[in-house]
Amino acid sequence: MGDNPEQQYIPESYYDVPIRALQPSTRHQLGLHLNLVNDISYNDWRIVAERIGMQLLEIQGLEQNSTNPTSAVLLRATQKNITVGAFLKILLEKERYDIFEDIGKKIEEDVKAYRPIQLAEASSSSEAPLTLGELKTGKKEYFDAFTSYHTNDWEFLQELIERLEKERGFKLCIPDRDLCAGLIENDATAKLIKSRCKRVIIVLSASYIGATDLEAKLRWQLQVAQSLAPVADTMHKLVPVVIDAVIKIPEDVPEILLPYNVCDYARPTVREWFWERMELSLAAPTTDRSGYKGPRQERLGKRESENSEQRTRSRTDPITITASNGDRSRYQRSESDIVRSQSTFYRETPSLSTRTPKKKHWWSRKD
Repeated sequence: MGDNPEQQYIPESYYDVPIRALQPSTRHQLGLHLNLVNDISYNDWRIVAERIGMQLLEIQGLEQNSTNPTSAVLLRATQKNITVGAFLKILLEKERYDIFEDIGKKIEEDVKAYRPIQLAEASSSSEAPLTLGELKTGKKEYFDAFTSYHTNDWEFLQELIERLEKERGFKLCIPDRDLCAGLIENDATAKLIKSRCKRVIIVLSASYIGATDLEAKLRWQLQVAQSLAPVADTMHKLVPVVIDAVIKIPEDVPEILLPYNVCDYARPTVREWFWERMELSLAAPTTDRSGYKGPRQERLGKRESENSEQRTRSRTDPITITASNGDRSRYQRSESDIVRSQSTFYRETPSLSTRTPKKKHWWSRKD
């Protein structure tokens, strides 16, 4: 295999490319190779999980419950910003030359396709506007939720806008409506989901699940969202919504979404709770370190703060007294004024022993 296999199989540039550059088809092929457990050589997905820092309990959980553990390992590698070069080096050390021979060309194509995105990010000193709202205001635009949907589901999307935006005050990111034209769509989507949107609504329909023309785009959105919301995170970044009755839960739900509780719009028996459930789920606090609450909660918080300020001012505002002659005099009654007035009252009021006895009435006389 040569004196230095690393130079032969892993170009130096691979160490600068994050593993999120690998496309879903490449990840699938990696799974076909790495999901096959080899207890003798220990050169399967488990060694990769161990090398990228996954805990023993996580590895054991995937071993027992997951049918595609490699997919989960790649997602965790994405979260940890592992590079393609570092990932391949682990495989090379375990002499997995079969992977380089079978998938090496595909990995090279993914890296080349990702390079323009990486160069564009590095060359831009100031971030280009992502949404039309940013172009109008000149300020970054934030959303309560990003929506991932198939274009055939526009009718439900209109109802989503009506019920959540217009009636309940949420701000949704609808790519076909809000994104600037001419952007690199995958790059813009990743930035919006990562730092501009509090949640991600996944609209699961028959068109979405069976998509072939839009499969790459929808899988990218789903993959980015899931990589930012591991199962153990209480932030619950993902909000899956089933809108077609033909979709069976959990049989037809994408495997990547199985750990998450699904909102079922298609079932008439739970339809009456659907919109309230969506409202409370989107408004729930997150565990994000930045403490981002979303546009709706920020507006409500600002309003509550203003009301609290007003209540505080009203406690210290002067009391208005109307005199008998119709004039108004304003004065501040402090606690000492009240105490002084009470002590004056008791001091000037005669005691019971010095009061003049009341005249007895005829009904109380005793002859």
